Amino acid sequence: MAVWQKRTIGAIMALLVTLLGSGAVAGLWFMSDSSGPAPLPSVPAGPSIPVGHRPSAIALDEHTRHAFITNSADNTVSMLDIDRLISVRSVTVGTDPMAVAVDQRIHRALVLNRFSNTISILDTESGTVVRTAAVGVLPDLLALDRTQHHAFVAFSTADRRGVTALNVVTGHVLWTAHVPYEPSALSVDEQSGHLFVVTRQSGLLIVLDTRTGRQARATMLGTGTTVLTFAARRGDLFGVDPSSSQVAVLHTRARWAQTTMPVGVRPIAAVVDEQTGHLFVVNSFHGTVSMSDQVSGAQLHTAVVGTQPSALVLDAPACRVIALSLGGQSISSVDAETGRVLRTMTVEFQPADMAVDTRTGRVFVVHERAAVRAPPRHESPQERLISAVGCVAPHPWQAKCLFQRVHAAPLVPTTDLVSVPVLDHQPLIMV
Repeated sequence: MAVWQKRTIGAIMALLVTLLGSGAVAGLWFMSDSSGPAPLPSVPAGPSIPVGHRPSAIALDEHTRHAFITNSADNTVSMLDIDRLISVRSVTVGTDPMAVAVDQRIHRALVLNRFSNTISILDTESGTVVRTAAVGVLPDLLALDRTQHHAFVAFSTADRRGVTALNVVTGHVLWTAHVPYEPSALSVDEQSGHLFVVTRQSGLLIVLDTRTGRQARATMLGTGTTVLTFAARRGDLFGVDPSSSQVAVLHTRARWAQTTMPVGVRPIAAVVDEQTGHLFVVNSFHGTVSMSDQVSGAQLHTAVVGTQPSALVLDAPACRVIALSLGGQSISSVDAETGRVLRTMTVEFQPADMAVDTRTGRVFVVHERAAVRAPPRHESPQERLISAVGCVAPHPWQAKCLFQRVHAAPLVPTTDLVSVPVLDHQPLIMV
């Protein structure tokens, strides 16, 4: 078949998808970031995978090989098989499920239902709801202690603000602690048994005992802190303030001393790679990721990623950090040792959240919709298969995902992708 014929077929396929996807659409991209060069910008359509409407968050259980996606508009959670890339079931939970986290050791997924003021606890093997626990009014933050198997849920109304602790195994409420201001971020030190709660606008950091809920300490961190990241090896707590070009560092094992680290403009997310000792911070204003030395605080490298990067996830076995860009509608793989961008892939149409399967290197990106492109022009034994899922909905309340296959193309200079190893290590999940 001639090249012009294939291009014509590709244009027809793109037109059909546009017509079919004129309504509300939602779904996932599945990408395998394995060793190999850049993919061609063309993918053939395959079998469909149903997901819910307006997916908002994703978490994986690498042991049971299942992914859980919250669908906020139809109050369900979609459960997918991450090896076969098929939908296993759809589970009804509470109203407006907006966050999900997984405790892999006991095979439990926790779903935060904002408007029903509950937490749904799912068995990650079967997908069934095993417990539903009532928490505070309008919960919006969720953190896990995977050592004690406790969950912490922050809630806030005009007159009541606090944190509720749950036993993930039994679903029982352990305690509720009230705080003076609205919580903006949570983090857990599983070794010392401390829960860090930073409050919005005031910058007050409250340290609670995870077993009793009693206040152990209070200090000022940063008036606009919205993200907390804890490094267990050194006991450092990093506070990210989007209104500042610095990250506050609280050294909890060095008499709670506090220092700062310079980063870019409008930092909004952070992750620590304790193997390399590097802190990675997403700077939304300039579309960059800063890499800093955790010990000295020195900024080592700044990598340019997509427009308006909003999230980071660590893939420790592959020694990389994945940055999700809202404006650029892309994900970028950043080397955790050098801080340089290894590869960038377009995900298309309003990406919302992501997770990485560290066993296979697949990156799962939740997005509103995706387009189907023309098939690749050629295929050779040296080309590596990259999996993706895009979505087209026949009507607003039943989104359908199209399983797509992308084949790698020869490496081209500049912005094209380079090889990233995918190793079979003990999984590490960032949720």
